Amino acid sequence: MERFDTPSLLQAITDLDNANYLSAFAALTELAEGGNPKAQCNLASMLQCGLGIKTDGQRAVRLYLEVAKQNIRDELLSGDSGRCRSAFRDHADHSFRLMAIGIPG
Repeated sequence: MERFDTPSLLQAITDLDNANYLSAFAALTELAEGGNPKAQCNLASMLQCGLGIKTDGQRAVRLYLEVAKQNIRDELLSGDSGRCRSAFRDHADHSFRLMAIGIPG
């Protein structure tokens, strides 16, 4: 939705595309904390993949869940349609496998 496409978000996505990760991270964090689901989705992807930052799977899942609770169609979240849902599904599948076989330690 256009209402999520604020100038700050669009700049953060441009920064992300240009590998300006620290700038993107700062902007996306602020926007995500304000409840912007596109920012939450992109920040979760950064955290999941470790793009310019340390990976944080637990925080990424929390963000993916926040986006999922809003029940927004995937194509409205990002140019990469379905990134959030597929990333969450992959993480959930991995978590289920760990629970099924037992977590080491």
